[in-house]
Amino acid sequence: MMIHPPVKHVLASWSANVLMGLLVVLTASFGGPLAAQDGDVTDVFPQVTFANSGAPSNSEPSQWTAVYQIDPQTGKGQIEVATELADKWHVYSTTQAPGGPRTTVLSIASPDTVKLTGDFEPDQEPKQSVSSVYKGLTIEEHEESVTWTAPITAPLGYEGPIEVTVAALVCKSDDGRCLPVDETVVATARNAQESKAASAQVAALQSAASEGVFNATAMESDTDVDASEPEIERSFGLPMGSKFGSPFGLQPSMSSDFMSLANDEADGPTPFRDGDYVVSWTASVEPAQVKPGGAAVLKFTATPDQSFHVYKAVTDDAESSTNFVVTEKSALKVGAPQASQPVISKVLIKSLPAIEYHEGKVTWSLPIQVPADAAAGPKTIAGLIAYQACTDSSCHRPMALSFTTAINVGTGNDATGEVTMAPAKYAKVMDAAAESKWVDTDVDVDVQSSTERAVDQDDIASVGGSGTISSSGSGDAGEPKSTSVTPLVASEGQSGLLFVLASAFLGGIVLNFMPCVLPVIGLKVMSFVSQAGENRKRVLTLNLAYAAGIFSVFALLAVLAIVFQFKWGQQFQYFPIRLGVTVALFAFALSYFNVWEIPVPGLASGKRSQELQSQEGHTGAFSKGIFTTLLATPCSGPLLGGVFGATLGMPPVQILLVFGMLALGMSSPYLLLGFKPELARFLPKPGDWMETFKQLMAFLFLAAVCYFFYQFSDDNKLSVFVTLMGVWFGCWIIGLVPNWAAIQKRLLAWGSGISIATAIGIFAFTSLKATPELPWVDYDEQSFVEYQADGKTVLVDFSAKWCPNCLVNLEVAIDTKPVRAVIDELGIVPMYADWTNYDPEITAKLEELQSNSIPVLAIYPADRPNEPIILRDLVSQSTVLAALKEAGPSKQRSRRAEVGQVSSSDQSLVNRRKIASSDSSH
Repeated sequence: MMIHPPVKHVLASWSANVLMGLLVVLTASFGGPLAAQDGDVTDVFPQVTFANSGAPSNSEPSQWTAVYQIDPQTGKGQIEVATELADKWHVYSTTQAPGGPRTTVLSIASPDTVKLTGDFEPDQEPKQSVSSVYKGLTIEEHEESVTWTAPITAPLGYEGPIEVTVAALVCKSDDGRCLPVDETVVATARNAQESKAASAQVAALQSAASEGVFNATAMESDTDVDASEPEIERSFGLPMGSKFGSPFGLQPSMSSDFMSLANDEADGPTPFRDGDYVVSWTASVEPAQVKPGGAAVLKFTATPDQSFHVYKAVTDDAESSTNFVVTEKSALKVGAPQASQPVISKVLIKSLPAIEYHEGKVTWSLPIQVPADAAAGPKTIAGLIAYQACTDSSCHRPMALSFTTAINVGTGNDATGEVTMAPAKYAKVMDAAAESKWVDTDVDVDVQSSTERAVDQDDIASVGGSGTISSSGSGDAGEPKSTSVTPLVASEGQSGLLFVLASAFLGGIVLNFMPCVLPVIGLKVMSFVSQAGENRKRVLTLNLAYAAGIFSVFALLAVLAIVFQFKWGQQFQYFPIRLGVTVALFAFALSYFNVWEIPVPGLASGKRSQELQSQEGHTGAFSKGIFTTLLATPCSGPLLGGVFGATLGMPPVQILLVFGMLALGMSSPYLLLGFKPELARFLPKPGDWMETFKQLMAFLFLAAVCYFFYQFSDDNKLSVFVTLMGVWFGCWIIGLVPNWAAIQKRLLAWGSGISIATAIGIFAFTSLKATPELPWVDYDEQSFVEYQADGKTVLVDFSAKWCPNCLVNLEVAIDTKPVRAVIDELGIVPMYADWTNYDPEITAKLEELQSNSIPVLAIYPADRPNEPIILRDLVSQSTVLAALKEAGPSKQRSRRAEVGQVSSSDQSLVNRRKIASSDSSH
């Protein structure tokens, strides 16, 4: 059966993202503002500029090109990626050490048949200097131009395009401005001649690829080219950016394969797939050019891989759904999504809501109405989609994407427009879905697709029945549509239950070999070695105690499954449990490295302690059983998906039997050795190897720590890391006093170690939290427009975590008590535009301000909202205060402004975070 229960629990919020605060303290401690790169700092206090005045740079600071050459006989070759930088701009190297500016990363995006076989190497060594911003870090920069070369392999005779993704950061030396680079460069084959038409097509394709998509319409030439016209070779050594120039003085190829690929792309929209996720997306807007008063349709098609399906579409934050949010409409009207396929509705458990989803490929159409008085020109439409793929027995973690497109209001035509899609944060999409009411109900557009029609189902198959759930309803053509889900039960009645129990027993055995469990299993093997030759009765009782620990945890999980419908591993949805297990694993690892000794017989790992406690204790064996089972719960081995699916709808007694068989299967190897201790003779004899083996197990524990650490959200990782350092310090203090010392010394050591570790942990999750002075509101265009409509003076700080100047401004000049006093006095709304990750709204707003780098502080006066006061680069507090007073007060205070007096940091504590978001354990 399907395991799709609605999420019932909200994760505990433990906000501790202090990276920005620490970096600000570090930079501010040097006595003055610092630039984003290492060099002279000028214009520390720039003049206040109004409206469109000022001197932003409109030229592109870097231009990127690429070519490649492949031996047609061997398929081996090399690819070259080059950039030419504007005056005083530099880019960081591909070997830039972490902890500082963004490292340049070059990779091949497509085709999959072309592979890198080595690293990209520059044609010149980077300029090195010791950073004063990132203290002690060596900064590696390239100026003017640089070419990176890497070896590749490709199919024999390949001459098509190669897409190279560029992720870099370029900064200007004289004023500290920085601009992230995230683009795709199309590499063409070297040593080939091409016609002018082919040259134009390559240029168009490269331009489209730099925006992340192939624009097939850009390939169409406005002028016909005579085929008999002589071919034009690219000359050697032409400047970068010239019509035929290349930084390599080489001739790109426009082969038949290349043109074939371009034609294939022209046949339809480019698919989007987030990594190796099991859903592929395509999107388009039809038509792309609309007359005032006309209509268009924005279409999204989700194609799940075989055996997977996606949930029905909603426009709110409902769980187990495909959530659509339109964040920017440019004064157009956008209606709710309408599906091309009927919705299948299944009730798996009558106490839970029905599961509603689509089988196979489905297209959602969003109707768009252009107002009759709409001004001519492009109208941007942007939004977010959260989605999840499931099979009949399990689900993948939820994912999300962002999309951007444009409709050109003009004369109207039938052309299809492109839609750009990119990965997004699931939690951010769900928060936006909860807060946004974006659907326009008065849109009257025929999307020429069927609307969603639910397929009702009233019955549910019991485990003892046929094992099949069917539903029927009307499809698009009015024909019955049915679906079925077959659980693990193979036959009816008692034989079906026996099959589930047998599968549970086998699945329990397999759990012993899951990666999560291996460290503890290794210690159990050591105890088997130590038990060799001991009293048979003692060996049996020790293994029975170990099995009792396993059974106790499975019994608890069975009760939770029956009473609270708790699922396997669901306890790891709770932050305190994940944190506790992570701390315990780290403490175990420290013990096996002899930092300290666990005072539980059978768990102590120090050499002297092992000499004094040569025999494993029953308490230690029982504790190992509990800990082994807890570590196994994040994993779901073979057979367990069907086993847990079969428990849905089972009576309590049968659920207890299933969990009991799981426990029996997991403990069966140890029970067998307990009843047949002579089997231990096949294990190695005790010796010095056990010390080495124990330390090897410590590394496995650390690997498990890394696994759990990865599951914490970025907001919590720093606090968790500091907590682990506190545990290390506490364990070290405990380890200073051996277990055979006087009880008073041991109690003092334990009391001190635990107290210090606890204090550091509390500090990590409380005191490290940076509390902003200003009541920041996260920037989004819709809220910004609404604040202006309410007559508010709005301050927008464009910042990013990778921008040191931005952090200095925030700490020294903007987020201060004097600025807060003026903000409160004038009723100004402060908005924080975080550009750490690419955001189309923030990018568009920066372009509107004629800025392509940060920091930028823009203040929009209430009485002249179209004349913003703009402060660029490093600023002083007095400059900010003067600009705020120049902007003047808000015209009126509305209830919305009162609501806005909640900091973004505090708001993040109450924002819902879905179980399958980046802070989940799925």
